[in-house]
Amino acid sequence: METSRKQQNKRGGHRKIKYLVLIATFAIVIAGIVILPQMITQNNETKDKTLAEDKVQIELEFESEDIANLVSTSDSVKLYSDINQSSDATLPVNTQVTVNKYILTSDNEVFAQFTSDSKSYYVAANNIELQFTNAINVAVENLGFPTANVTNEINYSFEKKSYQTDDQKPLGVLIHDTGTEYSTLESEVNYMIESYSEAGVFVHTFIDGEQIVNIADTNYMAQGAGEKANPYYIQFELTHVYTADEFANQIAMSAYYTALMLRENNLGVTLGSSDGSGTVWTHEMVSNYLGGTDHTDPTDYWTSSASSLFNSEYTAENFKNLVLAYYLTLS
Repeated sequence: METSRKQQNKRGGHRKIKYLVLIATFAIVIAGIVILPQMITQNNETKDKTLAEDKVQIELEFESEDIANLVSTSDSVKLYSDINQSSDATLPVNTQVTVNKYILTSDNEVFAQFTSDSKSYYVAANNIELQFTNAINVAVENLGFPTANVTNEINYSFEKKSYQTDDQKPLGVLIHDTGTEYSTLESEVNYMIESYSEAGVFVHTFIDGEQIVNIADTNYMAQGAGEKANPYYIQFELTHVYTADEFANQIAMSAYYTALMLRENNLGVTLGSSDGSGTVWTHEMVSNYLGGTDHTDPTDYWTSSASSLFNSEYTAENFKNLVLAYYLTLS
């Protein structure tokens, strides 16, 4: 009998252990059903937050219409369905495309948008090469798109007035020429400084065929194009040069400087227009579209130099196209 009782007690102990195991297993299953989805949801939310934080933002976009070739160190060019999403599609190098929009991102990168087979794609700016037909722009391209360091020789006698914009930053860049034959950059700078107290006129920068010299702080407005333009634009003067090499280099450095100022101020590359929009202006365009002045520079200088040195023309549109080429190379 004692043996039977021991066996019964033993069997009862086994049953209790089985019940405890079943209860524990059930609890684990319930916990998995309740807690695991919450963990997955929290993990997904964390991933989504991380992805959202990793996404670059659009700082600005501007429309254009430019013929370009796709270029790359490999045989094909990587395309994007949007600026944050690469595409499976590629196109071979040297494919010609028509760019219709440019986008500057929060990472200071530029993307070009174009359409292929009725689909819109984006490509990094270093994967496009703009096509030029103007002889002077082609000459600049053949020179390898030369640049120059900006030499700062700030003169503190010039009055500092903030730009009259909401953020007190410029809206674009305005080009002049000195209108003086056979003068030098140094003599033009000295004349402007010496006559400032009487004339009240000054620009930010001078450019010749060799150098870029900044004489006034570009964070403040200049006084070179009348009351309708001074509060809004960085302004520079071109001295007159007389050889094809000098002229091509001057145009190159002018385009580079313009692109540099536009990128520094998060501005696109668009030609000034009659409605006051646009970021690339000549003094003549101010006279025609904004008023407050009647000067026509640098049109006559560009026209005569292009004709005599390159048997070509040179317009504000040609210059804007060259500015864009430099703009796409800056980071």
